[in-house]
Amino acid sequence: MLPHRVWDRLLLSGFSAEVWMPPGVTEETVRDRAGLALRRPAETGGVGVVLGAGNITSIPVLDVLYELYAHNRVVALKLNPVTDGLHDVFARVLAPLVDRGVVRILTGGVDVGTYLVNHPRVGHVHMTGSAATHDAIVFGTGPEGAARKKAGTPLLDKPVTSELGGVSPTIVVPGAWSEADLRFQAEHAATQRLHNNGYNCVASQILVIGSDWPQKDRFLAHLRKVLANAPARTAYYPGSDDRVAQALTAYPGARRIEGRVLIEAIDPEDAGPALTTEYFGPVLGVLELPGDARAAPPPTWLCWPTTWPPSASSAPWRTSAVP
Repeated sequence: MLPHRVWDRLLLSGFSAEVWMPPGVTEETVRDRAGLALRRPAETGGVGVVLGAGNITSIPVLDVLYELYAHNRVVALKLNPVTDGLHDVFARVLAPLVDRGVVRILTGGVDVGTYLVNHPRVGHVHMTGSAATHDAIVFGTGPEGAARKKAGTPLLDKPVTSELGGVSPTIVVPGAWSEADLRFQAEHAATQRLHNNGYNCVASQILVIGSDWPQKDRFLAHLRKVLANAPARTAYYPGSDDRVAQALTAYPGARRIEGRVLIEAIDPEDAGPALTTEYFGPVLGVLELPGDARAAPPPTWLCWPTTWPPSASSAPWRTSAVP
């Protein structure tokens, strides 16, 4: 499916993509079933509420479009208070949809969000935010909310979809790297954390590196330098300073580098909160695991079966060692 045109080759040089389906699913079947609610344009999905993200400003617009086109729902978009100042921008971007009466943009606090998600005419809720916010909406707050979550009995009796972030790792594969490679990949690792000052649900929070890697110290030296030299960014997202302080308290040996926190040599046996708590800020941890990369088996290519769909007697996939 990629590259398909000359523009793909120019803009995405070196990249290719394939779509694989389970055995027996033909291209005709895939095309026939594609389209979600667009296949039934006369059916309405009712009213949906989108609780917009506060960190990446494209997300609320994308969520609104998905609700409209994938589910045939009209949408009430409740902006995160962090983005309330962009209300007029969102209004201009979505003006054709607002003018048609299929989108409304609202601002306000928790009371507005609570009113919307519990409104009897709202049939679906989509949110981007923290797990704590999700649980408060779906199960309620306090001991009663915790009990409902444990019992699996939500307070909100309508479908909810959500994107709640997480703790993402980046695995640094040991090898014989040049000094330029070490510097270049350290820049990549730092950028994964510092994009939007770490206020990004897919930002890498843990670097996994080999404790026996001879170049480990050089890589970490480059990483510290990149963190120190990166442009300063404002801690604009609510609670950021508190989360950074929590990381420093949990890891007294952590380095404070120009407003960023680097937690080195996390103990795999007692890793602490960095592997389970999304700091959602400029906090990066380093987890070292033992192992000799030279003892690893050779890498493999994933290949198509010799026939497609495969026969009942053949394995669906086969692999071969790289020459």
